[in-house]
Amino acid sequence: MILANKEQDSPAHTQSCIRLLVRGRAFLFILLFVSASLSAQYKYEAVFPNLREQDLYEAVRLGYTPDTLLDYGVARDTLFLRIDAVDRFLSCIYTGMTLYIPEGQDPTQAVFLNGIADGINTEHVYPQGFGLNDQPAQGDMHNLFPARIKTNSDRANRPFGESPDPSTERWYLDKMEMANKPATMIDAYSELGSAGQFEPRER
Repeated sequence: MILANKEQDSPAHTQSCIRLLVRGRAFLFILLFVSASLSAQYKYEAVFPNLREQDLYEAVRLGYTPDTLLDYGVARDTLFLRIDAVDRFLSCIYTGMTLYIPEGQDPTQAVFLNGIADGINTEHVYPQGFGLNDQPAQGDMHNLFPARIKTNSDRANRPFGESPDPSTERWYLDKMEMANKPATMIDAYSELGSAGQFEPRER
């Protein structure tokens, strides 16, 4: 025999249970909706799944090469002013050093500063010397980034890789370069490793 609690039989208790049930169902609906949205957002779709090697290469090239390619100079100007700059302030990918692009000036030339160490030039994260000297590869904007000239020169064709702090030869932040390990903000520095690697900053 079950004895009912009078408080549980009250209208207020019944209303409270209904509210909890409605809220629970609403929460479940939202959870399912968000999960479905996220899974739809990252749905994998194979590209040319039946092709291999040269056939796949040709199909991707024909299917995804844009109709219009910007030449190298226009690509850099577009990248610096319209994509990477924030309110005309352009920052180095490796050091965070920032320069202003004045109104009415050629973006690439304005930040180049006649080639001084603290000017900005164009970094090819996949090194230009590894076969990117001609169009369209040279001006591929997915591979181009603004970089402080001296840091870009030091990186040269070095592969990216982890540099153990004790063996790092040079640390870069903003316009600073130093041979000794920084005391603070270590993840903000890019590093030139002694084993021929270059480690971009972590934040």
